[in-house]
Amino acid sequence: MLRWGGWETNLADLSPKHRAFVEAYLQTWNASESARQAGYNGRSNTIGGRLLSDVDIASEIQRRLDELTMSSGEVLTGLTAQARGNIAPFFKLVEEWTEFPFVTDDRIDAKEVVEEKDDGTKETHIFHLVRRVAIDPEKLLDPAYARLIRKFKDSPKDGLTIELYDAQAAMEKIGKVRGMFVDKVTLTGANGGPVAVQMVEVVRDYGSGGDGRGEAEAESAPGPDPSLG
Repeated sequence: MLRWGGWETNLADLSPKHRAFVEAYLQTWNASESARQAGYNGRSNTIGGRLLSDVDIASEIQRRLDELTMSSGEVLTGLTAQARGNIAPFFKLVEEWTEFPFVTDDRIDAKEVVEEKDDGTKETHIFHLVRRVAIDPEKLLDPAYARLIRKFKDSPKDGLTIELYDAQAAMEKIGKVRGMFVDKVTLTGANGGPVAVQMVEVVRDYGSGGDGRGEAEAESAPGPDPSLG
């Protein structure tokens, strides 16, 4: 007997075809197709439904789902990482020689390079040693940082660009889970005025008493809102 959370699965009770059905169902999420792939003959739509209702099969599917899916703690951990995400670690300072520096480059040095062409003529080029901020490719491949990236693009015009997940949106989701934010609803009457309440008297007749007179009870109850009429 295998216990997983609130589920118990007796793996010995699962036949090879049962286990094949579980594996197929976790791939297709279709009971009929899973029954067919597991080798069951006949009406697969009927057989698939019966297999899903089997306690041991259902328990094993739930156990596998618990293994494959995120726990609530893992979801909050991921949202916290997004909320605390900082773009600074994705950049680094680099120094390189270039003939065409950017306006924003910090120019450190310069040198002339003479190029001798095939026709014997010479052409002088000026190269600049520049310091600039560039995206660190190693961070893009690091799972600890890569999971913070919402969008990544590499284009001839803009080069490498990255966009992180919205930190404020992540904080709002965490706040709602922790009950920090409460939605308030304001009820108003017609044209934004107060809600109209009308009191009416309801008389209930309980029949004649011993003295032959009827007994009645009066109570107040809210009537219809005239603004809705």
